[in-house]
Amino acid sequence: MCRVAWLLVALFAVADAGAPLHAADREERIREAERLHGNANYVGAMEAYRSVLKDYPHEPAAVYGLAYSWFSGGKRLDELVAFLEAELASGVEQDPRSYAILGRTHGALGAHAKAEPVLRRAVELMPDRARSHQQLGVNLAAQNRPTEALDAFLESARLDPRDVETWLGIAAAAEALERPARAFFSGARAAGLEPASLRGRVAAMKAWIGLFAGLAAFENPKAPEGAGAIVFVGPVKVTGGDERDRTPASIEEITIAAMAAQRFSPPWKSKSDAEFCVFAFGALIGIFSGLDFVAEDPFWRLTLPWFVELKESGHAETFTYLLLRSAGDEDAARWVARHDRKVEAYEAWARGGAR
Repeated sequence: MCRVAWLLVALFAVADAGAPLHAADREERIREAERLHGNANYVGAMEAYRSVLKDYPHEPAAVYGLAYSWFSGGKRLDELVAFLEAELASGVEQDPRSYAILGRTHGALGAHAKAEPVLRRAVELMPDRARSHQQLGVNLAAQNRPTEALDAFLESARLDPRDVETWLGIAAAAEALERPARAFFSGARAAGLEPASLRGRVAAMKAWIGLFAGLAAFENPKAPEGAGAIVFVGPVKVTGGDERDRTPASIEEITIAAMAAQRFSPPWKSKSDAEFCVFAFGALIGIFSGLDFVAEDPFWRLTLPWFVELKESGHAETFTYLLLRSAGDEDAARWVARHDRKVEAYEAWARGGAR
């Protein structure tokens, strides 16, 4: 090759050395960063994303990826806030998930009020993403606003009814609002989705405890013989005739408390916890599905159809025993061990036929 040709090659090489990577190379480096993140090598992933941003400033995929790995690593989160705020103000349209990461980072730093508008922006940009609503629900719960948190969690569950964290959030919000029936059903739903995990077992125990939440039974000396007890549920004294006791909240409380009270009456006081819970769970599904306000209530409209289908499909008994096994009940564990075909049938239904 002549000297002039070599000189031209050298000049092109020098010029290309300072040019950005080809788009295919950029995508390959982003995939490598994603692989590193997937292997929990967050430091390596961050370095890879930063190398892309050096050549392609404000690249949305790299900005989000770097922020996600940074947040997952859990270090220097105040610097992550500054990085994301600068990128979101850069004038380049960023991945909407970057708003969610910024909101979660504010939350991790305890700045829940700062996080809320950012998370609401994420919901606005991604209204069909269940996780956006869930993260807003977590934020509102942290601000002690359980009614609003419940609304956000319900929307998340509507979009993704198989997310355990969402149902745990619903159960926690219901518990904070002193709605034990709602805490019971949502806790059971969470446990049914993850019966073997720690959070699933905790949800199962909370559901069982929730069945008896707020219940205190006392003998009524003025009642006719055989009339039983007066049941007090929270502040509501159930005497049977006062219109104030017929709000949806009080009806829910009365219903679940009256069911729980049967545990201490014949024939259930001589039965095992597992036997009683199978009866109570099936009965509560039937009772709540027959209440007139349920069809218009956002919680019941979303939650109850799955349980009704469960019962109508013949799997309520199996589900209840699995729930109690998760809660540590030995009788339930023995029943499950003896009924493997019923368990297989329920699991097949839950995977495929269930809503």
